Amino acid sequence: MKHIKLVALLALIIGCSPQEHLEVKAIDILPPGGDVDSVTAYVDIQGAGIARLDWKHRAYGLDSLVQTEYWYVDSSDVYTSTLSVTDGWYWLSIYDEDSALLATSDVVFCGTGSQLPPIAKFYAEPTEGLIPLGVEFHDQSLNDPTSRLWKFGDGESSEGAWHYYEEPGNYDVTLIVSNITGTDTLTKENYIHAQLPPPPVADFYAEPTEGKGQFSVYFYDQSLNDPTFWYWDFGDGYTSTEHNPYSHSYSYAADSMLPYWNDTAFTIMLIVTNPGGTDTMVKENYIHYEPGDPPIANFCADPTQGQVPLYVYFSDLSTYWEGTPWDREWYVGEGEPEIGSGGLWHIYYSPGIYTVRLIANDRWGKDTLTKKDYITVTE
Repeated sequence: MKHIKLVALLALIIGCSPQEHLEVKAIDILPPGGDVDSVTAYVDIQGAGIARLDWKHRAYGLDSLVQTEYWYVDSSDVYTSTLSVTDGWYWLSIYDEDSALLATSDVVFCGTGSQLPPIAKFYAEPTEGLIPLGVEFHDQSLNDPTSRLWKFGDGESSEGAWHYYEEPGNYDVTLIVSNITGTDTLTKENYIHAQLPPPPVADFYAEPTEGKGQFSVYFYDQSLNDPTFWYWDFGDGYTSTEHNPYSHSYSYAADSMLPYWNDTAFTIMLIVTNPGGTDTMVKENYIHYEPGDPPIANFCADPTQGQVPLYVYFSDLSTYWEGTPWDREWYVGEGEPEIGSGGLWHIYYSPGIYTVRLIANDRWGKDTLTKKDYITVTE
């Protein structure tokens, strides 16, 4: 066997022209396909002249020319051509110098996949439910597809098989599958039914529902039909979007002096929402409170008499509801009142009898205690 590859231009330059009609007696391609890296064509050709050999390839429904050779045939013999291959169908065609087709080989399949085009087939679960609806799609396509494209009917597409439907509606689903041999498409119309949930029904309770002074309340949502959003109004100027506000404090705000502490009860409102709608529950005067007790002023001094200069320490013995008094105002019988956060030291430099007064303050009020002629200072 001999294998001669020359371009037609070279043959013309050296003055060669066909002496007789070319005739292809046989074409064998070995190995005949399969999992191989290359194939070789054995062509039994008779006559003399220039022959063109075209290797062609088909994959994914597309034909392409992958290699061209020119042979100068000067005697009858078996000529060979080797081609590197990938997955797909291969064949070759032989033409004379006038591009007239002389012969076409059998088609061979190279690769390990199916030699048949795919047949699209699938199912999904679930096919109906409440939004947001999560659906898993199962590919059952035949003939070993190597690529898949899902179109879910809501404008979204993916190579994956999970999808969430966020809006209600009936959706067409399309699966496009391909392999080296071809492509197939399957569409199931109105296959997925995504539905709105029933609207929520607002309900809640709280513990405790009454207290004195500063206290915390726990709120519990009991709404029906799976709300996805909550809005609480606690009636004191504060709100929350938590599902269950586990500790809301009803307390006097000293910096803002909120007027709600003139009330004796708070109205609670809960608004719940899901994709199906909104509902509201209002419980009038649901949280009851009473203010803390005002302080009870009391104090003592040590010593209460002596000579000038007399050093006296005044101790605050007042009773405070929450144990957190504000500043005390001390009037020690001379000069301006003295403000302190606890007890008070004072020095008397002048003899006399002094009346002492304490004004005790906290968030719940104030109280005054006056002790007349309490301090005696002598020369």
